Amino acid sequence: MKWLKADIRKIESLIVEGSTAALTYAALEGRLAIEKVVYERLQINHKYISPEDLKKWQPKYVVTKLIQEVDANVASSFTLSMSKDPVSPDEEFSQEKAEAIEYVEVGRQVGFDAKRLSKHWQALSSFLHVKVPLSSEEMISSYSDTEILKTKLSELLDLLRPISEGTLIMNSPGEDVYFHCECGVENIRKSQFLTDNQTVNCHNKDCNASWLVRFHDDRIVFEREIVSIKCAVCSAQNEFAKKTFFNMDRKQIAHFECKQCGASNEARWHLINVTPEKCH
Repeated sequence: MKWLKADIRKIESLIVEGSTAALTYAALEGRLAIEKVVYERLQINHKYISPEDLKKWQPKYVVTKLIQEVDANVASSFTLSMSKDPVSPDEEFSQEKAEAIEYVEVGRQVGFDAKRLSKHWQALSSFLHVKVPLSSEEMISSYSDTEILKTKLSELLDLLRPISEGTLIMNSPGEDVYFHCECGVENIRKSQFLTDNQTVNCHNKDCNASWLVRFHDDRIVFEREIVSIKCAVCSAQNEFAKKTFFNMDRKQIAHFECKQCGASNEARWHLINVTPEKCH
């Protein structure tokens, strides 16, 4: 990972410079390096997860979300190798035969502890803000304790150096399932991470469609989540993406024309009093 090696050298040079301004800038570079490590893993897996499904952007959350819904090995270490000589697809292989083949290394992905990276990401943040005074007598300082910051930066570099030795980043193999959204975008998901009645969102960031995952025997079916509203004039049912109204502000009024008669309609959230049924 050449870019990470360059970032590490930049942070090291700032530490050597040693001024409070240089060390504070090193803290910023350290946080950016952590974010790039995590977001690079997201980048190669983004086709399997919608931007709408990523509710937060913090590194720990992103890694956890990827492990849960895309690739359990996204933060793991492994080596990818291939046989030195071609192998016949018709040849039957046993474990012994596979182990006897001579392999050539293609690349190595170096894993990381998402919790530890997130802890350092949070810790460095405290050095990028002016400390709030606790009394009228307390002086306001632009910078924090430099010795503590040096220690935190040194600890971070110990985490980043092994990651920088990686020569490969890839997603794990698995069965892909596809569905086409009404917006025209083909969506891809990893079947082993889907659950029955799970809601997934379209990959198109400009599309508000959501889909319900349903397991039918040995098939996975994606059903579009809709809200049906009756026209006030002709009583025809008009279907809309669920999020069109569920993401609407409670005071907001939505306007739509009936697809059957063309009449103008309004829709809004309305609070009503519900009387509980009597117990029998």
